Order: sequence, then C-alpha cells, then structure tokens
Amino acid sequence: VNKKMMECLIKAGAFDCFGHTRAALLASYESIMLVSMHDKKMQSNGQMSLFGLLEDDDSTQEDNIPYLKEYGDKQLLALEKEMLNVYVSGHPLDEYREEIKKFDFNISKIADLLSKNLDEEELDESEEQLINQYENKTVTMGCMLSKIEKKTTKSGGIMAYATVEDLYGEMEGVFFPKTYEKNRGLLVNDNIVLIRATVKRNNGRINLNVLDVEPWRREGGESDVKIQEAEQKPSLAKHKVFIKIDDRQQFRQVLEILEVYPGNDIVIFRMFDADKPMQYGKGVNPKGNFVNQIKAIVGANNIVIRDL
Repeated sequence: VNKKMMECLIKAGAFDCFGHTRAALLASYESIMLVSMHDKKMQSNGQMSLFGLLEDDDSTQEDNIPYLKEYGDKQLLALEKEMLNVYVSGHPLDEYREEIKKFDFNISKIADLLSKNLDEEELDESEEQLINQYENKTVTMGCMLSKIEKKTTKSGGIMAYATVEDLYGEMEGVFFPKTYEKNRGLLVNDNIVLIRATVKRNNGRINLNVLDVEPWRREGGESDVKIQEAEQKPSLAKHKVFIKIDDRQQFRQVLEILEVYPGNDIVIFRMFDADKPMQYGKGVNPKGNFVNQIKAIVGANNIVIRDL
C-alpha cells in the first residue's frame, strides 16, 4: 500500500474502527509508514536486535499516533465525497431533513425519470403520469449546489450548469443568463439554498430551469450559505466595510455588486434575520463607484468603511 492509497483509505473512513480520528491518522500516517519500512528493511538484513524482536509492534505504532480533535461533520463528509463520490457517515442536508419534508417537491418525486432518455425509451403508465404531473411545473425545493460550471452563450452572456442535490438524489440545474446574473453571488459549490425552478425536458432528460435562488435559513437558525462569521481577516486587507441588510432582495443585489469589485478588504454584514455579524467569504476593493452603488441599494446610512 503506497502513501496515496493510505491517504485515500483514511479520508474514506476505512480505519475509523481503530479508534483514532481521521485528523490524527492523516497527520501521522507518513511517519508511521517510514518507520514500518525501516523496520522491515532492518529485519530483512538481519539487523533487528533481540529486544526489538520482543517489542510489541502494535503498541509502538500506537504511541506514534497523536490525539487530534476530529474534523467537523461537514469536512468529514467532504472527504468521503472526494474519495468515494458518495456520502457514507451522513449527508450535509441531514439537519434539514424535517424542513425538506415540508416542500411539495423533492428529487424523489421524479427519480424514476432521471435515468431515462424520454425521447427514445418507452415509458410505462406511471412514468407518463409523472411527466404529465411535473413537466413545465414551477416548484420550490431546498438543495445543495455542486459541480458548478459556467458557459458563455453565443450572444456573449454567461450561464451556468450545476448539480442540484437533496437527500433523495441529484439532477441537473440550468441557470440561464438572467438568472445567473441575478443570483451569481450564491452560485458557490456546496452552498445550501432554496431554489425556484421549472421542471423541463431537454434532449430527452429531465432537468431544472432555475428561476431564483436564495439562502436557506433554517427555522431558529442561520443560513449555511458561504458567508463566514466575522473576524476572519483576509491578508492584505486595508479596510473593513460594514453593510446593513434589511431584506433578501437587498442581500442579492449587494452580492452582485461585491462580485464586480473583487479585492482584499473585509466585508461585514449585519443581516436582517441574524443576531451575529457575518463576514463575506471573499474580499472586496471599494474603489470607484462601489460605495455609491451600495448606498443606492441599502441607503446612505447603512454602509460604513473603516481603516484597519
């Protein structure tokens, strides 16, 4: 077993049964393998001492594994997905399970259609009923976005394709230019969001024509959208930009402006539905017309820039 294979096995959880955290195993497996290779080489050369042969190899290796706090649940799941392309120990949407049940649509509703080419394969009666029930219907669902790919259209606009995933499966979501422009700040891999979309048949496959995206805030909780808690300072930051957000529409509009002014300065949001200040996951360069554009959205008194 080489180092790369060992790393993959640890990330996938193959050694969880031995009682060490994956964090500890990833931090120590290379040194343990080097010691093991050295001992085998010495043994093959007949250079092991009598006392070395009497030692308990397992306890020796045990001492070489430090105690390290385990990764968070989301990071463990990300490691499993990276290695196996499936989640094993849970799902990022597990804590949303009860809320997902409240929507009138989820991927399980049309799962029987997703593996079929609807233009070529013969459908049975139940599948025909699903087509009639959901094709061209506009639905709302909670989901996680991944595998986001941007494309340039013939007219020069930008659109995106993404995998839309819930607890029951995954399917393709299409973000045409107008939708992409309006929501691009939220189109980040692993973002957990609410989408409004129309179920469409495209080249024989069912997909979602996404019309709108917004952060999914659980009841009594905060959004898991990619905005980090305050006080995580990007390097080279010279300013801190404070913006007060009064509603979701303002939030989407401000995110659009931030995308146009990438940089190193910190952006802190005071959100209308959160008690704690939240930090934008990227940096900003508040140059040119940036401040005036933000003031036009949130009001002149709701943006403040301070030197660091």
